[in-house]
Amino acid sequence: LFRPRNVRLFGPAPVFLYVGRIAVEKNVSAFLALDLPGRKVVVGDGPQAGELKRLYPEALFTGPLAGEALADAYASADTFVFPSVTDTFGLVLLEALAAGLPVAAFPATGPLDVLTDARAAVIGADLREAALKALDLDRVLAVVGDDGPAGLLLVPAESGHVVVGAQQQPGLAGAGLRGEV
Repeated sequence: LFRPRNVRLFGPAPVFLYVGRIAVEKNVSAFLALDLPGRKVVVGDGPQAGELKRLYPEALFTGPLAGEALADAYASADTFVFPSVTDTFGLVLLEALAAGLPVAAFPATGPLDVLTDARAAVIGADLREAALKALDLDRVLAVVGDDGPAGLLLVPAESGHVVVGAQQQPGLAGAGLRGEV
């Protein structure tokens, strides 16, 4: 379901995407407050949705999406922004990677555990800088095969950010990522 696709639902690049529950603990306002070029898209719903729609009318709020519509939303973005500092896993991180979407996140437990290859994500205390740097990453194919997901590798970046993603493992023919860091 989640794979790179030739889809563009939200206009010209760059498009920054958040997918998930819209609630205080998800820190969605940190994403929406960022000064970024292009468009911000929020997929999901939750108790903070109404407030954030009023505060950030320039952002596109799609409401909840599922199935092909959700997969198309991931494929239509240029960077997935994960603003939570409290999530301990973040399934949406795996969905974004599977869709070939570079990820920007804070250096918190979930992203540090899931994202571990410099070709797929940028983690940094400055989420705006991480999101902008993620635009420079090649769109990647994060393949999950019958033998399990691609392996993980932690790579410290010279800038002081930790840059992360998936690495090819034996037994996953054709798995791995395209591009160089």
